[in-house]
Amino acid sequence: PWNTLRQKLVRVKDRVPKEKRANVVYGVRCGGKDCQECYIGETKQALGTRMNQHRRPSSNPAQTSAVYTHLRSAGHAFSLENVVVLDREEQWHRRGVKEAIWERVENPSLNKKGGLRHALSHTWDRAVNLIDSRLSRDIPRYVTGC
Repeated sequence: PWNTLRQKLVRVKDRVPKEKRANVVYGVRCGGKDCQECYIGETKQALGTRMNQHRRPSSNPAQTSAVYTHLRSAGHAFSLENVVVLDREEQWHRRGVKEAIWERVENPSLNKKGGLRHALSHTWDRAVNLIDSRLSRDIPRYVTGC
């Protein structure tokens, strides 16, 4: 059988904490009250490490994170609770494509336009429009099983 009671009830491994997940596409919502700003990114690193990088300036001002710039200028902050794991992908190329898809779905305000590795063709538009937003404050939060 495809679905067994054992598969549904028994978890052999503990779930990896969000801050230790790696090879993910993630979304960050600003933690400021009534602030709708968001950012989509991808990382091979542990998510907690990447979020710490978003909280501080880069040694090269041209590479300073848009999240950091927003937090500093608006006086806002964010916590790991404001981060949503949108997808998980081990392969670098595929992770870049998934980032481009989620960037199209969420239309994040903090992303630098043209900063993606992959330019997603408009052929994808019909399929992308079927994917529900996961960063909007108007809909309930969903926790991924990644």
